[in-house]
Amino acid sequence: MPSIYWEKLWEKISVGKTPSTTPIEEHFWSLLPKHSTILEVGCGWGRIVFECLKRGYNVIGIDINKNEVESLRKVLLGAKIDKKVKIYQESILSTSFEDNIFSATIMQGILSALHKDNRNVALREIHRTLAPFGYIHIAEFEFIFNDPLMQKRYKKDKLITKESGTLSIRNDLGQELYRTHNFKENELVRLITKNKFNIISLSKCTFLSYHGNKKPGILIIAQKV
Repeated sequence: MPSIYWEKLWEKISVGKTPSTTPIEEHFWSLLPKHSTILEVGCGWGRIVFECLKRGYNVIGIDINKNEVESLRKVLLGAKIDKKVKIYQESILSTSFEDNIFSATIMQGILSALHKDNRNVALREIHRTLAPFGYIHIAEFEFIFNDPLMQKRYKKDKLITKESGTLSIRNDLGQELYRTHNFKENELVRLITKNKFNIISLSKCTFLSYHGNKKPGILIIAQKV
């Protein structure tokens, strides 16, 4: 199945190599009460985990990459800050968490990392585990309309990924590292709102890609309804 292949790619990424460059909308933090518990989906090597801890929040991090999870656990233990954070090897498609327990969820480039058949599944799981009126922070690379080279790239990669706007990211040797989707704004908004979230802010900014290139991005804060 195609969705299984996508997951296997992410599971094989080396420790510290999981892309983690997208920013957090500053307003997001002001919405959360002190001592809130935040779920970070796709915590990787821990950039956002440490950002949450720095601000005094409790954090649950999940990732499907076993090596990243084990490495981050060791780092947190060595820094003696593991009491406010727990890291699990889990998929957002089906977690072991109870209903209505998280004040907020952070997903940085996660919807794009999922096969199109699984994006709704992930958002439904987040909705289930969020507390009533809890918040979700989403950051995604935006589809690029006005660049002929990117239009060529989208067309070429669609032959591989079978979805317009979905790219096959490769290393310098041409080996496929992972696949990621660039969202059109209305596409991302529809995906979020149809899964019972109310968007309270949407902003655009520049993200850095895996290869260090500047690309347009979308930041969304939404609330569970």
